[in-house]
Amino acid sequence: MSTKEQEDALTELVKEGQARGDYVLDKPPLFGPGEDVTHRKGGGYVILKSPDGRRLEYCGEQFYEYVSTKDNSVWIRRQSEMEDGRFTKTK
Repeated sequence: MSTKEQEDALTELVKEGQARGDYVLDKPPLFGPGEDVTHRKGGGYVILKSPDGRRLEYCGEQFYEYVSTKDNSVWIRRQSEMEDGRFTKTK
């Protein structure tokens, strides 16, 4: 397989993964531990753990762990969902 064919195959894999809503290749996290984020509907949260190497068993995607500033409930969310615009840094 030529270099061009390899690049085309990789590009196609990435496009297929994005169409499914997941990431074929890992990307650096937008949020780090200790950062305050706000959900677009108004809830406040603190990032506990960033996705670095941590994966959900059912889909293989990296995930964040975060805690609500309202009731201290702990949540996990796929990196792709956390970084799709529904959360923004507050500080």
